[in-house]
Amino acid sequence: MSDLWIKIKFWIKTTLISVIVIYVLLFVFKNSGEAVKFWWLPMQDTLQTSVLYLSASAFIAGVLTAVLVKTTFTTIKQFRLLKAAKAQRELAEMQTKAAKLQTKNTSSPIITSDPNIL
Repeated sequence: MSDLWIKIKFWIKTTLISVIVIYVLLFVFKNSGEAVKFWWLPMQDTLQTSVLYLSASAFIAGVLTAVLVKTTFTTIKQFRLLKAAKAQRELAEMQTKAAKLQTKNTSSPIITSDPNIL
């Protein structure tokens, strides 16, 4: 019975990968010759390029932007963790210094020469 599920899983994956590959090939075939006017910067004319090149460029730009945003948030998180670790380290140092200080013993009796003061 487990062999049947393994075969079903294999054929589902194979079918999905085949459909994706066929779609990508059709996309490339249909859009490689199509021209498109692309407006890039203000005060400049539009650029003429293929739809395939434009969509590939947009995809790559999106991937790079996502990586940049993720890296930025990771760096901010690392700075916060570093700041918290530094604060904890300074607090631990202050506590060890405070523990080393000698304190006055307030429980010792006060000895005076006057017998009326107690």
